[in-house]
Amino acid sequence: MEKKLYIGAHSRGTLTLSNALKVLNTEDNLAKKLLSGTTIKMVGPAANVTRADGYLSQLQTGKERTTSDGSIRIENHASDPVGILGGNPATTSENNLNKSWLQRTADMFSDERLSVHNCHGLGQRQCITDGYRTGGDLKMGNERTIFELNKAKEK
Repeated sequence: MEKKLYIGAHSRGTLTLSNALKVLNTEDNLAKKLLSGTTIKMVGPAANVTRADGYLSQLQTGKERTTSDGSIRIENHASDPVGILGGNPATTSENNLNKSWLQRTADMFSDERLSVHNCHGLGQRQCITDGYRTGGDLKMGNERTIFELNKAKEK
């Protein structure tokens, strides 16, 4: 029976996860295909998801990824500075209140509003009020695999 593992990480947690994948990437672990059957999701990622997916592919199959099977799933807002610093593509760009860059940035430091950085995953109703999600869209679903996003960028 194949063991399956699901790992989810947000923001700085993606840096920890990416570093762990890099450290685990040894010849012995590659030969064992240590992380075959593992699913990883990174949300608002500070880590470079493409690089982390390269490590994961080696640990899943022992070689470079050629399909989206097993690729890291990502949720990232186009205006999220954390995801931008990580060099990651966007999976959503909702800004239903047409907030300016300054307003969106201020929301990230607010105690009263949510932001482009924390309205991922199982969004809260406040995300609708603050313009970062649409009514009826509070479930996970804006995720894509980094493999698919990179392939689309190549075209």
